[in-house]
Amino acid sequence: MQHVDDVVAARVRREYAEAAARYDRRWAAYLRASMELVRPWLAEMPAGALLDVGCGTALLLDALRGWGVTPERYVGADPSPEMLRVAAGRIGDGARAALVCAPAEALPFEDGAFDTVASVSSLHYWTNAEAGLREMRRVLRPGGRVIVADWARDFATMRLMDAVTRLKGHAIVRTYAEREIGAMLEEAGLRVVRSRRKKIGPLWGLWVAEANKVDINSLG
Repeated sequence: MQHVDDVVAARVRREYAEAAARYDRRWAAYLRASMELVRPWLAEMPAGALLDVGCGTALLLDALRGWGVTPERYVGADPSPEMLRVAAGRIGDGARAALVCAPAEALPFEDGAFDTVASVSSLHYWTNAEAGLREMRRVLRPGGRVIVADWARDFATMRLMDAVTRLKGHAIVRTYAEREIGAMLEEAGLRVVRSRRKKIGPLWGLWVAEANKVDINSLG
């Protein structure tokens, strides 16, 4: 199984190595809409120290700035060096922002290092979503927030998108329904506070969920 995961992860890295230079332009409309979807979830309260998992070109940091949100510290983690090179031009030399090359399933941070852990449109590429969510919980401080958004299998158009992209050979692992991600977050030791799903165009549909870190032994 580990060998299969490694092969898939390598495919994801190759795909984004090729896409990095044109990524922001090619997906501009989708990226704007997806950021607007998570805006109420991330702009309504201080982010504190924020980790952006699967940060890509660090568009979330740009969005936060546009919303007037200034994290105490922003760290973007992504397995693609090429995407991170684009992101480096976006974040500049600010001491409050940093980038790390790492997958969601193996985050190189100490336990409880962040107040907020976010991931937008990345989960469907994770080779092991359960492990990635556990890692998000691990690096979150007690009482901290996870905000995660991704493609929603709840919509017929997204089920079709999943199938078509696989047929074309893209390195997508799996898309999830809103109910599935809620169960996965709870299983990882994160108590779901709220979630919703929404179409962001004629084709695209996403869910977004918020969960808090709780004592895993207290979950019934």
